[in-house]
Amino acid sequence: MTIEPIEPMKKWKISYDGKMKFQNDKEERMIPVSWELEWTSDLPHFDFDTDLSPATVARAIAREPWSKSYFENFKKRHQTHHEQMGYIKGTIKIEGYGEHDLKLNSMRDHSYARERDWTLMHRYGLHNVTVEDGTKFMVGILSMPVLLSEFEIGYLYSPEGQVHSVESCDLNLYEHGEHGVPPLDYAFTFKAAGKTYLVHCEVLESPDVYIGIDWECRIIERMCRFHVNGKQGWGFAEWQYRRYEGCPNKNK
Repeated sequence: MTIEPIEPMKKWKISYDGKMKFQNDKEERMIPVSWELEWTSDLPHFDFDTDLSPATVARAIAREPWSKSYFENFKKRHQTHHEQMGYIKGTIKIEGYGEHDLKLNSMRDHSYARERDWTLMHRYGLHNVTVEDGTKFMVGILSMPVLLSEFEIGYLYSPEGQVHSVESCDLNLYEHGEHGVPPLDYAFTFKAAGKTYLVHCEVLESPDVYIGIDWECRIIERMCRFHVNGKQGWGFAEWQYRRYEGCPNKNK
């Protein structure tokens, strides 16, 4: 797959021509797939270095035992990350299933750091949602015990395109799938721009993927139906777990 920037922070071209595996297929069939897509956005990006709520950052740091080595480790492990919501449109061809036009809500993100170590991440649960009134948001909880055992993160775009940081989120990870089986029907609240949002999540599909040299990270991409303050929504929830079994195909 190739991702080509056309206009920075505005437009990308996404191309693919190869094989893909059927989801939940016992035979693990691989079929040819190709696409030519365009990703666009007229929304501002959200910079996790500068735009997160000071309150959520302060609460997360205050939960930890402080020491000189703790803050030195904080500096060492720092990562820069930004996200931006937009749209994907284009055409996808699937052998045996024809050609299909796509127009989808989307979110892109980008991270970089001196080192990226997925073994430090215990787990997270993140939700990317579009609501029928035009509201869009990402919200969730991240747990990286070496730095922040519980970190409320996220942002919200108003229907007018204004971006606001998430001020609080009451989703407790330890109450939801701590042993590797995340819930399929659950709810939580979060607050942004002084308003409280009640989010009900119903999971429709949830394929697993693995990342890292040793598959140290299991990610479950959960396609979901949402209800937000009584309004319909759609999107996905990404839940991550630390994995210790190693890569079964390391020599391939």
